Amino acid sequence: MTTPNPSTRTQTPASLRKAVEAQLAADPLTPDRIRSFARSVRDGVSRVYGGDAPAFYRAAGITRFQYSKLLSHPESRHPSKDTVLRMALALRFPPDEAAAFLALAGYALSPCLPADRVWAACFAHGLYHLPSVRRLLAKHASPRGMASGGLRRRTPARALKQVAVEATFSARH
Repeated sequence: MTTPNPSTRTQTPASLRKAVEAQLAADPLTPDRIRSFARSVRDGVSRVYGGDAPAFYRAAGITRFQYSKLLSHPESRHPSKDTVLRMALALRFPPDEAAAFLALAGYALSPCLPADRVWAACFAHGLYHLPSVRRLLAKHASPRGMASGGLRRRTPARALKQVAVEATFSARH
């Protein structure tokens, strides 16, 4: 991304518009970039799930239709940020790979958004269990900030990871 030119105050709106159009043309969401996103999904599914697509889209919380459209027609189907985050979670990406995966789809995590901070902490701590992440999102990123009920059926390792993630947020608030 380029930095703004300090002499923009003296430029006309037409020249500023041209400068913005040139910057946007330099980094478009090109078909190659979109195909790279679909390719990284395919590679991740074969790496993590041994090519078992139904296991992946169940873990990501997406439908078979969404998965099929994304891979067969990536140019016509652009997933939401939430969908991309759930897919990155299901593909068990470490934080740096998750950020690159989001960038391929045209998104990024913001440290200013509570939900994005929850997602970032989950990737940092290796918490890849979607129901646990949803509970953390409900607790720390909902408008009310209230958690619902107790947590059920947690394995000891998953419980420890969730406690570590919750401790990170408690220390910041």
